[in-house]
Amino acid sequence: MLRRRSTVRFISIIFLLVGRLVAAPVKPVQDQALQDRIAAADGGLHMLASSKIVGFVPTKDSWKARGFYEGKLGFQFVSDDMFALVMRAGENMIRIAKAKDFTPAPYTVLGWEVSNIEAMVAWLQKRGVAFEKYPWVPDKETGIWTAPSGDKVAWFKDPDGNVLSVSQHK
Repeated sequence: MLRRRSTVRFISIIFLLVGRLVAAPVKPVQDQALQDRIAAADGGLHMLASSKIVGFVPTKDSWKARGFYEGKLGFQFVSDDMFALVMRAGENMIRIAKAKDFTPAPYTVLGWEVSNIEAMVAWLQKRGVAFEKYPWVPDKETGIWTAPSGDKVAWFKDPDGNVLSVSQHK
């Protein structure tokens, strides 16, 4: 009986200690050198901040989408399969996902930062891109809106109604 009580106490103490270890808060690593060693240990593979982004946008008609993204926006065709049309815009990849039905989002789904928005809007207009003329945008000719910060944005839509934009930031 004495041995059983000792065993029960021993197991209770172990559970208590393990419970404290499990419940102990995990402190974030604040030592930059240690963070660098952790990143180097796996080749930095877990660092999304240094990775390229792949954009996704839906389409109901991949032929129209290809004509728009390749012909009007000047993107490079990569591939077309049963799931998506893939285009390259500079270093960025865009997967234009084939969807039977969807409702376009009423907000910007893809945008590009440009160094000269006026020149970019003029170039796109010459290629047949129509810019949105929102009622709150004073410049009705180009559709370029200037934010209070001085940043500039112009919106346009692809053939599926997805809202896209070009912007210039201070």
